[in-house]
Amino acid sequence: MTDENSSVSHVAVDSVSLPETKTYKRRWYILFVFSLLCVTQGAIWNTWGPLDASMRLVYDWTPRTIALQTSWGPIAYMVSIVFSVWLVDVKGLRVSCLVTAFVIAAGAAFRCVSFKPSLFTYFVHVGQFLNGLGGPLLMPPVVSAVWFPATQRTTATSIGCFSCGFGVALSFIIGPIIVPSPDQNRTFSTNITDTEFVKHRIQILMYAEAAWAVLVLLLIIVYFPAAPKIPPSLTASIPRLNFREGLFGLLRLKRFWLLGWAYGISTGMSAAWSSVIAVNLSRIKVSTVTQDDAAWIGFYAGLAGITAGMVMVCENTYPIAEGVTNGLMTMLDNVMGLVFYLIMMAPIGTAWMNWSVVGCTAACLPVLLFYKDHYSRLDVDTMIVDVTNVSSNTEPLIEDT
Repeated sequence: MTDENSSVSHVAVDSVSLPETKTYKRRWYILFVFSLLCVTQGAIWNTWGPLDASMRLVYDWTPRTIALQTSWGPIAYMVSIVFSVWLVDVKGLRVSCLVTAFVIAAGAAFRCVSFKPSLFTYFVHVGQFLNGLGGPLLMPPVVSAVWFPATQRTTATSIGCFSCGFGVALSFIIGPIIVPSPDQNRTFSTNITDTEFVKHRIQILMYAEAAWAVLVLLLIIVYFPAAPKIPPSLTASIPRLNFREGLFGLLRLKRFWLLGWAYGISTGMSAAWSSVIAVNLSRIKVSTVTQDDAAWIGFYAGLAGITAGMVMVCENTYPIAEGVTNGLMTMLDNVMGLVFYLIMMAPIGTAWMNWSVVGCTAACLPVLLFYKDHYSRLDVDTMIVDVTNVSSNTEPLIEDT
């Protein structure tokens, strides 16, 4: 595949020759397919929260069951994070996205094995865990760093981050549209006909999500290169610290922990809260709050919580590889989400959910307000304008100042 209108630049000033850079039009297709993968993973992960009332009717699920199914995401994340970061850093985008698409498709397929009440829940557990294994490999900052020039990195990262959150938000719409809520009709009873109808609609949802996941897998198999032949920016052409040096360097970096925990606490708690909003509202003694109402609230809450904060962290930790930074930062996000789900399993009601989100978000604001930001990666890219600042020694960039 060639791009006739691609832009190429090669700069030589005062005998200092900078690497050739080139942007390919196909980068937008790569971002589009990657975004589809993010949407798919998020939507499948958050299947069950919006269907709280329907799952109680058909499979006798409790809030604890919903919480456990959702918690497989962060559990799988923490189990596989080190391997995932290594895979992205060493094997590149194509291999990591193929693995991601495969485990997501396999997880969706597992949920279709049996719909018998005695077996369905167990297969869903397996499917949710497999889907969760794909989460750590979805790293928008890596796609933007590999395929996009410095002037478009923030936009590309934001689109990728938006896609991850949009998938979660979209599940609040798709699920209730396909699977009817028992609260929709006052004559809806728990007789065998009604239960079987809802069960059939759940089957349709499972098959549809599995088919979609397989389609996305096929798109990646057909065409999804690891990187362009010519890098799009100066920093894309400069090797990052190796996996070991980058990981241990990141663990020692104070400013990473400040931003990482601010991101993890606020985003992790808000994402967990929005994923089980239907469970939360169903316990409020207001007869007008239905499963569908909760779904729309969850959809808007999911969109409102989408953030591109990963850009700031990657800029501040360069030349550590974006995959290492992104993986460790989102692990903190998942730690907080898992804490939320574990508390939810305790028989203490749901009132604490709302207060915890408000409190955690407010606690992070002072850190962000007084944080002195650094743009180490962007500074290197802007050296194309001021070549006298070019230096082959990037080690000082990861020191705290």
